Amino acid sequence: MIVLLKCSGKFLKGNITTFVNSYKHRRINLRKLIVLSICLMCLCFGGTASAGFDRTAQPASLQGSAQASIFAEDSESILLNPSAVASLNDYRLSVFYTPSPFALPQLSNYGLVAVYPGDPVNVALSATTIGFSLYREISAAATVGRSFEGVFSAGISVNVDHVAVARYGSATALGIDIAAAAQLSDGVRWGFSLLNVNRPRIVGAADQVPALYITGVTVRLMPTAEISFSLIKDILYPASIRTGVDFCPIDILQLRVGISTEPSRYCAGFGVRVSSVSFDYAVITHQELGLTHSLGVSLTF
Repeated sequence: MIVLLKCSGKFLKGNITTFVNSYKHRRINLRKLIVLSICLMCLCFGGTASAGFDRTAQPASLQGSAQASIFAEDSESILLNPSAVASLNDYRLSVFYTPSPFALPQLSNYGLVAVYPGDPVNVALSATTIGFSLYREISAAATVGRSFEGVFSAGISVNVDHVAVARYGSATALGIDIAAAAQLSDGVRWGFSLLNVNRPRIVGAADQVPALYITGVTVRLMPTAEISFSLIKDILYPASIRTGVDFCPIDILQLRVGISTEPSRYCAGFGVRVSSVSFDYAVITHQELGLTHSLGVSLTF
């Protein structure tokens, strides 16, 4: 929140001053100023920790279950759960895209995750970007993880976060995520993540990148269905509780539904897998900001 408010405050102040001083010459684009204001407000109030680098850019397969299933064994969870990479045995490339969150194309985001299984650790590279020409966040991460006898797994990510604001400048922060997960029984998996555990700062010493604490459990109800619960807590904001259900009525189709608090959102989606290719779609509702659609494609080698 602090990053966006400070950047937007100085940017808007500069633009308003310019607008007043150059009104007669009509050299200011008021439309861009209004669009930026709306986008920044959506970024500030559209999510739990809605600040810069709050991990809003996520794969469609995760969005469909309200991001509740991050401790299931799936490469799509790596951005919120570095230990997820430890349980993967195949090369994997995933790309995802959210074209117009809250019906605002200026908030479009996309990303990719590439997984390389190795010995003794698995490695993943990921990158996401959100925003438009006046405000943009770019994050890149390298993740390593290891599984211990298939019962316990651990992972760590090193993130480089870069923010650029037109007429204000840019800045970069280096963050560290750690996570672990354990198979408590045949049908129960539990885990936790500490994101930006080193409390990195950006745009001056007073501005801290959001630090998130996450814990959750996934319970397999039957061979074709599982339910997940997770709690996501930013150190500065109320906790968000999320519940999601994944159901596979047939081998090639996976259905997902989810609900979250802070903010209150309902989510749904599906995934279709044909051979080594998976296509995912998700839709998220927001009681005040409308619908958000998300798409994703994954290749397994």
